Amino acid sequence: MKNKKTIIFSIIFTAILLFILIINIELQDIYNNIKKVKLIYILPAFLFHIGAYFFRSLSFYLVTEKGKISFWQLLFAHFVHNFYLHMIPANLGELSFPILLKGKLKTEESLSMLFISRFISMIVTILLFLLSLFFVFQWKNNFVFNIQMYSVIIALLLLIGFLMFLFRAKIIAFLSKNSFIKKIITKFLSLLNSVRNDILKFKSLSFFLFYMFSIVVSILSVSYFYLFILQGMEIDVTIFQVIFVSSIGVAFVLLPIKSIGGFGTTEGAWTVGLMLLGFTKELSITAGFVVHLYALINVVIFFFIGLIFRYLLKK
Repeated sequence: MKNKKTIIFSIIFTAILLFILIINIELQDIYNNIKKVKLIYILPAFLFHIGAYFFRSLSFYLVTEKGKISFWQLLFAHFVHNFYLHMIPANLGELSFPILLKGKLKTEESLSMLFISRFISMIVTILLFLLSLFFVFQWKNNFVFNIQMYSVIIALLLLIGFLMFLFRAKIIAFLSKNSFIKKIITKFLSLLNSVRNDILKFKSLSFFLFYMFSIVVSILSVSYFYLFILQGMEIDVTIFQVIFVSSIGVAFVLLPIKSIGGFGTTEGAWTVGLMLLGFTKELSITAGFVVHLYALINVVIFFFIGLIFRYLLKK
């Protein structure tokens, strides 16, 4: 019932966002700009998009126990999983990953690799975003870090975390009185244990550097995909400007309600980012739609490739 309400809210949310965006542009402009992007830009963009999948799957593979699953099985599962992630609202598509890997990895193992990858990707994206600010807006001499405010926030978070750790036994005992909550806690502790075991692998410097390399390259590959599509639209931007704009979309991930297929939120993020760079509202909205549509076309292509090769691997 709760999932049905979430999906309904997502549909309404998507419709509202699309309405707000579409009334500010001509739909013909979107169609014309899609046609404007020539094959000389589409092909390298497509290859960079494959690269993003490849290196993200490599980060998954690095944390798995050797011999349990092959890299190619993870890659083709990722092809299929990413389609569901884009198309199913409210992040319910995340649940497809452990289902796709069922029989090869335990649920907590697949969720652990997914959680670690998402978390580190978020950290790297934030760092790249901050780096892009220096190059895009030249804030190097004007950047002010309010150390007092951030120190208080960090101190409060550490205090809350310490208290929860100190009284963890009593908290778990209290929540375990309910059978349903007890089952959830058991699953959560199992996941937590799997995450802890995977994190221990980061003690190896070579593992840490290789893992970070795979995450950074996957994020940069997506950025270069955007760059080639925008250049195909004759929008002159640098890679740091693309990183700045695309990083804004991460903030929309934190929204309590998600749009369907990313429609509305993706275009909204690109509109805000490109307008901050000085582009017109109409061009910014149009660029958001074009970039998103080309990305979704690739997602659909990779989805069918993933299905075909998963079938062949089973055979």
